[in-house]
Amino acid sequence: MYASLLDGRPLVTLAELQPYDITVQYVRGKDLPIAYTLSRLHPPHFDEECSLEIEFHVHSVMKSIPVSDKKMGII
Repeated sequence: MYASLLDGRPLVTLAELQPYDITVQYVRGKDLPIAYTLSRLHPPHFDEECSLEIEFHVHSVMKSIPVSDKKMGII
């Protein structure tokens, strides 16, 4: 891998891994049963009650985040 092709986070990660003797091996998603299964998982049909629970949870999380309204608008 050439450093000129990397910038930001990948370069920092590469620098952090340099002290270790690691081998990276590519494995197809099909050969990883959990990843393969999750990639094909279709969410079940949500009913009205489930939808309200999700909306409540999202609202609760949004109110507890220490971010100004202006910054939240940008996000």
